[in-house]
Amino acid sequence: MEIFILLSATIVVSVTLFYLYLKEKYYFVKPSIIFILFFNVFLQWPAIFYFNIVETSLNSSRFGFIMMFSVSPCFALLISLLFRRSAIRVYRSLDKPMIFSPAIKWFLFLCILLGPIIYFQYVSFNNTGLVSILRGDPYLESSVIRERSMKLLPALPRYFHSMSLKVCSFLLILILISEISTKSTALLKAFQYSKISFLAIFTLLFLAIDGSRAPGALVFLCILFFLIYNKGIHLGAVFNFKTIILISIIIFIPSAMEYMRGDSKDIATTMNIFFERIFFIRFESGILNIKYSEIYGHWGVAALGNISGFFGVKGVNVANFVANMEYFTPTESALANASFMMTYYAYFGIIAIPLSVGLILLLDTSLWFVVNKIRSNLYIFAVVGYAIAIYGLIDADYTTILFTQGLFFNHFILYLVSKFHKSQGPNFNEISTIS
Repeated sequence: MEIFILLSATIVVSVTLFYLYLKEKYYFVKPSIIFILFFNVFLQWPAIFYFNIVETSLNSSRFGFIMMFSVSPCFALLISLLFRRSAIRVYRSLDKPMIFSPAIKWFLFLCILLGPIIYFQYVSFNNTGLVSILRGDPYLESSVIRERSMKLLPALPRYFHSMSLKVCSFLLILILISEISTKSTALLKAFQYSKISFLAIFTLLFLAIDGSRAPGALVFLCILFFLIYNKGIHLGAVFNFKTIILISIIIFIPSAMEYMRGDSKDIATTMNIFFERIFFIRFESGILNIKYSEIYGHWGVAALGNISGFFGVKGVNVANFVANMEYFTPTESALANASFMMTYYAYFGIIAIPLSVGLILLLDTSLWFVVNKIRSNLYIFAVVGYAIAIYGLIDADYTTILFTQGLFFNHFILYLVSKFHKSQGPNFNEISTIS
C-alpha cells in the first residue's frame, strides 16, 4: 500500500511535468517547478527503486516519510500552477540580447581570481585533494587530505571558493557564450571559444581542488542549462552532437576522478559508484537522518545551525552527528548531507509536510525579484543562476543554497548590473504587462 501511494504520486508529478513541457514550457522558469523536477528525478524515482531501504530502515516514521514524498510535491505543484504571469514574462524574454561592457567582464574576472588568492593563503597547492589524487596517494591518505583542503577550512576561504566560481565564473562563462553570435569573423569566434574553454577548465579545476568529483561538473551543467533556456526550453533544438559531447564530459570527469582515487581500477565498478552517488547515496543519507530521529527523537530548531540562535537554542551540526553515529568513525568532517525534504522531516516530524510545501513555493520569490528588479535581457542569466542553486537542494538544507550555492550573490550582481550598467539591449521596464 505504501509503495503504491509513493508510486502514484511520483507518476502524477512526472506526467504533469511532461504535460507542462509539451504545452506550457514557461512554467519551467519558476523556481518551484525547477525544484519539483529535480526532486522527482533525483529523489522520488530513486525512492521507488530503493524502497527496500525504506522498509528495512524505518518503522514508526515510515508512513510519514511516504506522505512527505507524496503529498508535499503534489500539493506544491498544484499551487505553483496557479501563478504564471511572471513566468510568462520571463519566458518571453529569455532570448533578448545583452551587450556587456568590458568593465563588467573584468570585474567578474577579478572576483574569480579572488577565490584562489584567498584559498591558497590557507592551503598549499601540494596539500590539496586534487593534487593528492593526481599524485596517486593511497585512498585513505587522499581522503584525509581532501577533508583538510576544504571541509575543515574556516568559513572565509570556503565561501569565497564558492562565490567566485559558482556565481562569478559561471556568469562570465555564460556572458562569453552569449556574445559568440556578435563576433563577425571566424577568427574572432575561435578566440571567443578559447576564452570560454580556458575559463571553463580553470573553474572546473578549482571547483575540484579538494578532490570532489561532482562539483567540477557543475560548470558544464551550467552551460547545458543556458543552452536549454536560450532555445526556449526546446530540448530537441539543444540535444545535438555538441550537447552529447558536453554531457559525456559531465559524466566522464567525475568518473575519471573516482577511478583515480579508488584502490580498485575496475572501470565498471567506478561507473557504478558514480551513478550511485547521483541516485542512491543522497537518498540513503536522507534515510539515515530520518532513522536517527526515529530512534532518538526529532531535532527541532537546534538543527537549523546558525539560525537556531534566533530561537535561543544552541545549533547542532546534524549532518556530522548522524554520520558519526551511523558509521562509528568520529571525525570532524563526516557529513550525512541530504535534501531538506528529508532532513526537515527528521528535524520537525509531520509538521515538515506543510513546511516543505511553503518553502518550495517560497523559492518563487526569486522569480518575483527577477521580474521586478532585473533587466529583461538579464533574465536568462538569473534563471540559470537560480536553477544551479536550486539543484543544490537535492543534497542540502534549505538555507545552504542562499549563500553556499550563491543564490543571494547571483541576484545581487545582476541587480547591480541592471541598476548601473547601460546596455544596447532593452530594459525590463520596456516589457509590457501581460494580462
